[in-house]
Amino acid sequence: MHDIEFFDHTADIGFRLQRPSQKELFRDAAFAMFHIIEPDTDYHDLVNYEIAADGHDLEELMVNWLSELNFTFQTQGYVPLNIRLTFAAQSLTAVIQGYAVNRTVRNSQVEIKAVTYHRIYVRQEAGVWTTQVIFDI
Repeated sequence: MHDIEFFDHTADIGFRLQRPSQKELFRDAAFAMFHIIEPDTDYHDLVNYEIAADGHDLEELMVNWLSELNFTFQTQGYVPLNIRLTFAAQSLTAVIQGYAVNRTVRNSQVEIKAVTYHRIYVRQEAGVWTTQVIFDI
């Protein structure tokens, strides 16, 4: 996570990152979000699951993707370890291998209430994919 720029924004937190491909950008955006939620934790029970998301544009797709991951974390306690993404038009499907957080040992460092549209962008410039995402915490 050393090459991701995390920043505070009023009562929120966000990140910026760049990757050479759209798949790497969306994958690492997920890992950046979980770095905020669960930087160090006690895991158990390796699980496999799938998540699908779509959007009218790349910004909405990013919000919906991260929101689905956050919902899965909030309801099931799943934190991704490996993510394999497939894109089709303005949608994605992810096959994820991860761990369930042992919530009896500890609670999340930060609770993400929502992935916001505030100042979000997803774009490709000069062959590099870049995003900025801000979370309501």
